[in-house]
Amino acid sequence: MVGGKTSGGHISNVYVYEPGDPFDATDDIWSNAPDLPGAAVENPAVVDFGGKLYSFGGSTAPFSGAVDNAFVFDPATNSWTALPSMPTARGGANAEVLDGKIYVVGGLGNDGSSVDTVEVFDPVSGTWSTQTSLQTRRDNPGAAVVNDLLYVFGGRTRNTDGTTIDGA
Repeated sequence: MVGGKTSGGHISNVYVYEPGDPFDATDDIWSNAPDLPGAAVENPAVVDFGGKLYSFGGSTAPFSGAVDNAFVFDPATNSWTALPSMPTARGGANAEVLDGKIYVVGGLGNDGSSVDTVEVFDPVSGTWSTQTSLQTRRDNPGAAVVNDLLYVFGGRTRNTDGTTIDGA
């Protein structure tokens, strides 16, 4: 678990869960990892790739305060390393791995409206590229890679004034 918020505000805490016996939850273990660097955020996009944990963006306030931070955590060194910033600041995005690259899709911009942004981070070159936008602006979408295809679904389409496309 990376970042989030409590009644006291946003947090940078990182918690690691190690499951024990699947039939006996009493030996499951929760531990702390070093805090996420940078601003304390909710809703960063996180994904495991190559045995490391990548964290992108997040928000410093409800529906605003999007950041462009990008970091990677290496459990072997128990440390975070800063990566090149995302081209687009956003929270509530989703991250998935496809063809050795990390796709960061959707999210909420700093103005609180959903975005259709798709950006790709190449962990080998350490560079970002922009891809074809989503057909519909979405924040907090679900995503999955199946048979070498990236699927993005659900989420919410929020406007700057707080209304949603479907009026919900």
